[in-house]
Amino acid sequence: MNATVLLEWFGVRVTATRGRFEHKIRGVARLDAPDADGHLAFCSMTGEAASKSMGESKASVILCGPDALAKSRPRTDDRMLIAVANPRLAFVEAADRFFPRSEVCRDRRRHAFVDLSADCDDSTVIGYAAVVGAGCSIAAHCSLASHVTLGRGVKVGVGCSIETGAAIGNDGFGYERGDDGRLLKFPHIGGTIIEDHVEIGANVTIDRGTLSDTRIGTGTKIDDGAYLAHNVVVRRHCLIMAHVILCGSCLVGDRVEISPGAVIRDGIQVGNDARIGLGAVVVKNVAPSELVAGVPAVPFRISGEL
Repeated sequence: MNATVLLEWFGVRVTATRGRFEHKIRGVARLDAPDADGHLAFCSMTGEAASKSMGESKASVILCGPDALAKSRPRTDDRMLIAVANPRLAFVEAADRFFPRSEVCRDRRRHAFVDLSADCDDSTVIGYAAVVGAGCSIAAHCSLASHVTLGRGVKVGVGCSIETGAAIGNDGFGYERGDDGRLLKFPHIGGTIIEDHVEIGANVTIDRGTLSDTRIGTGTKIDDGAYLAHNVVVRRHCLIMAHVILCGSCLVGDRVEISPGAVIRDGIQVGNDARIGLGAVVVKNVAPSELVAGVPAVPFRISGEL
């Protein structure tokens, strides 16, 4: 592919260009990669830092901001610079469109353990030693890495990615203490529903519901090592970062961002577009668009602004 194809695809989002349109692009790379020749890279920096980094880069085509392009120094090799409003976003979109991830082995029945009652679309990729339990349903264009475990009845939507060692749909930690002090296990008869285009990192645990479903909304991304307890509902396009703990029956609204190591107490509701700070312990409901941080978490402002 050459830069002309990329320019045509971006269309009106391109505000300015510099360089030769005939540059060939065979992949994507870091801006400072030593082997970036023939690759597409991006620069989110501005000013002198951007000029220096792009000047030293070996990438053939670079996505950058309008300011960075205007202040960059021309080079004799005349590589291609493309100015867009959000270079990082443009890079992600181009990588997904023109250089999608390679797939792993499709030999599901031989190297994975798929229950005969499970319904897996033929386009779904299931890795070595993965386990897909009874009654599971996996839609088209999903990827399960090695050693993923789906418990009974887990439903996975279109285009989901589940990384190594994730355990989804097991019973949660729910008990009731009897009069004699013994702990009796609460029934876990709810399901686990993963909606479309969800990405789940390595060693994530998502428990099934007790009497209602645990549900992860469309477009949500969950980082490595997170734990989501029974009956948790996470809505659309959320970012749940590494080692977050969502206790039972939490409700997380749309587009929420939860920073690494945060803990949200059982039954808490987090409003749309809220942000939870690094290592926060949330014990009260969080209002829409609110930023909270600390132990216990409280609304957080810098210079009067969120």
